[in-house]
Amino acid sequence: MPVLYVTEQGAKVIKREGRVQVRKNDQVLADLPITQLEQIVCFGSAHLTTPMMGHCLSEGIEVVFLSKRGRFKGKLTADTGKDVRLRQRQYEKGADLPFALSTAKAFVEGKVRNGIILLERQRTKLPEASRLNELRLIHRQVPIARDLDHLRGVEGNAARLYYELWGSLLPTAFPFAGRVHHPPPDPVNALLSLGYSLLYNAMHGAVSAAGLDPYMGCYHQPKHGHAALVSDLMEEFRPVVDGLVLGLLNRHEIRPEHFQLADGGVRLTKEGLANFLTRWDERIRQTVWYAPLKGQFPYRQVFHEQARQFARLVRGRIKTYTPFALPE
Repeated sequence: MPVLYVTEQGAKVIKREGRVQVRKNDQVLADLPITQLEQIVCFGSAHLTTPMMGHCLSEGIEVVFLSKRGRFKGKLTADTGKDVRLRQRQYEKGADLPFALSTAKAFVEGKVRNGIILLERQRTKLPEASRLNELRLIHRQVPIARDLDHLRGVEGNAARLYYELWGSLLPTAFPFAGRVHHPPPDPVNALLSLGYSLLYNAMHGAVSAAGLDPYMGCYHQPKHGHAALVSDLMEEFRPVVDGLVLGLLNRHEIRPEHFQLADGGVRLTKEGLANFLTRWDERIRQTVWYAPLKGQFPYRQVFHEQARQFARLVRGRIKTYTPFALPE
């Protein structure tokens, strides 16, 4: 498994004779050839030894640190931001209001359109399928938004209606009154938060690999500690997470007993987390039609292609950003 998820609290990741091992006390929890490793994701108090960290830095293996609940905390990665001119150009473009608005519209357009496609696939199960037309009408307002504040208002209206319709597709064992971020008050929000954190992590890696500054975006405002460009680029892929959560709950692969109360909210049990991580890893390795390259590619590669597309836009090699489109 190229991505190693370390979820056991107090576990440590060590390098030993060409292999990477996860240990707790004297027990080996995982053991794989170090040459197969692409990324390590540590939850909570899991950690790496110094030799293991040194190997990751020298070999370009990214190490991501999440909270026990799955919230992104930070990452250890080799230096990828050596293209100063690209970043200078990115800052200039980010401050260019017409550029920022047109690009932000593309991000939001992709998010809302992909949400509509996801709901359209489940149209016969929607109790009020006619309300999809309301969402389509909101979608049409995106290109004519006057400014970023207006665009955020349109996106907010779309999100509220989308989650209302999406929530109606969930099994009755999982009531969902709407999206609440941190701490998640119910199992559905816990799954969405975890899924979006994993998506954020994957897109953060793609942005860094493209040589871009993750903290300078177009739609999300720059603020301390928030990778605005990562949040921008992940918008069009949020329905990928939503579709995964919907499938896991409706197929009963994640059940009510897979959740527990903790830290003022709800989070997955050890078994539930393992189930979710397995399915997430399968999903981002799943191939999907990618129109710009006219072929089937894994989602992980598509994340990188979209980040590289943004870099080409910043450099002036293309005129507009085209969001990823889910197959209809």
